[in-house]
Amino acid sequence: MGEAEQRAAQIAVIGAQQEALERLVALDGRLTVGDFTAEFGTGQDRSDLCAGLLIADGIDDTASADVACAVTRHFLQSDKPVLAFGTGARVLNEAMGGHEFEPSVGACEPESSADEPPRITIFLTVGSKTAMTIGGSGWVTIRDVALHPLPLSHLSPNMMPAALTESSDVVAFEAPGHKWVIGVTWDLTVVGKLPSGFGNLFEAFVDRTVG
Repeated sequence: MGEAEQRAAQIAVIGAQQEALERLVALDGRLTVGDFTAEFGTGQDRSDLCAGLLIADGIDDTASADVACAVTRHFLQSDKPVLAFGTGARVLNEAMGGHEFEPSVGACEPESSADEPPRITIFLTVGSKTAMTIGGSGWVTIRDVALHPLPLSHLSPNMMPAALTESSDVVAFEAPGHKWVIGVTWDLTVVGKLPSGFGNLFEAFVDRTVG
């Protein structure tokens, strides 16, 4: 396999540190850290050479978000799969025409009481790609995992909500139609703490990239 063909199977990644990449690799036996490339610029040759874009958690300042948005907008023109998670979902939302990235927005922490462990209840939208990939729709309880929700009014008009909190904030969204562009506001690398099926999102992304 030539260098260009080898790199075509790689996943462009924004925002992920080595530790996060190692956790992602541990989730899917088809991957190695070498399947990711963080050397993703705005040149057309880069989007041609990568099979998909992963926008990871950990983007925490406006300057980094501005660069990430520029890269994401360019990559979106290729119609290749894009998956964003954690604070990376807010970058994807801005790149798609939504509200400007706000690094000061805090996470939505699970509520707790003396009688039960911390939890957040969200509604997975019926018929969304996100819900179908996870394998269910309706109300789901997430425990011990923080979210970075978006107010519904901040969501890009080019995206549709795929999961909402009880207060109607957006915790997952996606491009309508056949495009596989999905943003979730939780950390995919802690899939062991998430409900059954939530790990399917990353697996489906890998299916569409390295195969």
